[in-house]
Amino acid sequence: MPRRAREKSKTGVYHVIFRGINKQRIFEEEQDYRKFLYALKDQQPKSEYEIYAYCLMTNHIHLLMKEGEEELGTVFRRIASKYVQWYNGKYERVGHLFQDRFKSEVVETPGYFLGVLRYIHQNPLKAGMVQKLSDYPWSSYREYFEASNEASNEASNEASNEASDKTFGLKLCNQDMAVASLKEPSRNHPPDTYPQNTHDPITEEQRNKAKIFLKEFHKVPENKPYLEFDRSRRWRDEDAADFVKQQVYGKSPTVIQSYDPVRRAEIITTCKEYGISLRQLERITGIGYSILQRI
Repeated sequence: MPRRAREKSKTGVYHVIFRGINKQRIFEEEQDYRKFLYALKDQQPKSEYEIYAYCLMTNHIHLLMKEGEEELGTVFRRIASKYVQWYNGKYERVGHLFQDRFKSEVVETPGYFLGVLRYIHQNPLKAGMVQKLSDYPWSSYREYFEASNEASNEASNEASNEASDKTFGLKLCNQDMAVASLKEPSRNHPPDTYPQNTHDPITEEQRNKAKIFLKEFHKVPENKPYLEFDRSRRWRDEDAADFVKQQVYGKSPTVIQSYDPVRRAEIITTCKEYGISLRQLERITGIGYSILQRI
């Protein structure tokens, strides 16, 4: 059966995930993360893509980016080839490291853009890897709030982690329509609500105002799984439990019993929308079937 053609974004902006083959680790230690970030930055001048957010997890990678002169497939083949060649040499292994086909979804509204941005940055927190978003060194979260390390960026050395273009996201936080559209973060919408001159500078006052909004915005749990899960899939209990754990930031799914009714209903509703059955939720959370039916 032929592969379905990848959906094209009217804005050129995508949320992208690519994973280790068979869910295997693609990063073992600090040097590996730095090497991949260097490969990501090194390819940027040639392909002219823009990275708005990233998060490198142990066995997969999230990117929020705008396509440049080359298609995403070409870009990722080149980046993956460079990294895998280095990785295989370091660990004396052969063969593929990444899955053959990456996943992507279009991002065509300011609200959806900011939702994906938050979702990407909250990944380590949901996986129980850190207590605070700022504790995780391999995402762009800290780049949005710390002083820019422009000197090391200009040198393009591997010691610098900074790889994201923050100005675009900060501009969106200064737009009323961006904040308003967060109430209904549809990914398909007329793209003319995006800032057109993405490289124009913003004032220091605008930047500081945007950072305040964005920091508060990141404190709100992002329950929408975005590209991560397929709504039509049939869930094994093990996978369903992992999904629920992500909604409670890596804690035991039974902790939902102690949540206030509104928060509990939000999580259960999200799980149901993504195809987890009531019987599975009963087994995983310990919440009675009759209660789940009423949510």
